Amino acid sequence: LGNKNPSLLPETSVAANWMDLAEEMGFDYLEIKNYEREENPTMKILEDWQARCTKGGSVGLLLDFLRKMGRDDILTDLSRLIEEDCKKYFEREKLEKMEMQKKNQPVQVHTVDSSDIRTPELQGITTRDDPAGGMPELFDAFICYCRADISFV
Repeated sequence: LGNKNPSLLPETSVAANWMDLAEEMGFDYLEIKNYEREENPTMKILEDWQARCTKGGSVGLLLDFLRKMGRDDILTDLSRLIEEDCKKYFEREKLEKMEMQKKNQPVQVHTVDSSDIRTPELQGITTRDDPAGGMPELFDAFICYCRADISFV
């Protein structure tokens, strides 16, 4: 839609051009005349339209403008690019959803495992031996639970 795509430049096409697009977007005559001084009037119109559009300057709305203008050639050219962008968007959404699911996973797994010592630095320290080599260690324990957890306790 910019200078690299001359299809909206008035001097290269008899079809609807960037001026017709600006008019369709609601720009008045003086604004459109001011855009003639821009190096890339199409891009400047799109930027300004996005900034001032009360409906939200969406791609769908832009495509509607082009459809009204009879610029099916541009719609055809853009369709592949829009489809690629949509695929990338859905892939990114899927990855973000998977990341969120990973973040919402609990730190501890739901399974109960044995309490065997698995790290080398704790070998030799058990509930039956005093680390200092004296008497066996004794522990008092208090378990707090609710009725729904009684089968677990």
